[in-house]
Amino acid sequence: LRLKARADKLVKIRERENIGQRRGRLSKFLTGLKINTANKDKLLERFDEYGESVKVLSQNAVSLLKKKKSEAVSKDREFLKKSISRIGISSTLQAKIMSKFKPGKGAVQKLIEEARRLKKVSEKRTISVRKGELSQLAKKLEVAANFSKRITAVDTIEKADALKETIEKAGEKKRVSTITDEKDRLINITKEIGIYGTFSGKIKAIKNKTDLNVVKLDIVETGKNALKKLSNQNNVSLNFSI
Repeated sequence: LRLKARADKLVKIRERENIGQRRGRLSKFLTGLKINTANKDKLLERFDEYGESVKVLSQNAVSLLKKKKSEAVSKDREFLKKSISRIGISSTLQAKIMSKFKPGKGAVQKLIEEARRLKKVSEKRTISVRKGELSQLAKKLEVAANFSKRITAVDTIEKADALKETIEKAGEKKRVSTITDEKDRLINITKEIGIYGTFSGKIKAIKNKTDLNVVKLDIVETGKNALKKLSNQNNVSLNFSI
């Protein structure tokens, strides 16, 4: 009996030693995986309390690590996607940046900086085009001399938009002023040759250059006839134009 008791005792000692060794191997393996402390403690608890095998627990740890890495990669990808979207580059450029995606804060930050550089290049091109459009608009509205320096100074899309509105208002003001001056001139001319009564309504109704030119032609034709009659009576020259 004594021998059996000693043998049983030795078996238990060896079992404890074996458990300790296996626990040590598991702990070392988990440390090498660099999983967080909370997850490591839970896996060791499953070994201590439920006697789960080192192999199963090691496989669980690897799966858990892969899941964490996958979640981190997805998080990095989503962060990059939102960041470049906020920067405001085109969908084509966004796709180009995303195709270069690699996980990790450093790699993601480099791609964000690249997106910012592309944004600046794109804005420069857009601003150059907008400045050309502003110049054409100012010429069309006959206010180019007033805005050439301001157009040259445009360095943002916002400024280009604001200046476009200003040019349009200035052009409209000039158009109205020009039409008013032309109408006053026609009133004076028609009064001088005695046909104001015929054209007063038409002159007042002029709204744009097309209306102005039509009325001018009518006045020229009617004026020639009026001057012809006057010349027959008083020998006045027939040369008449507006």
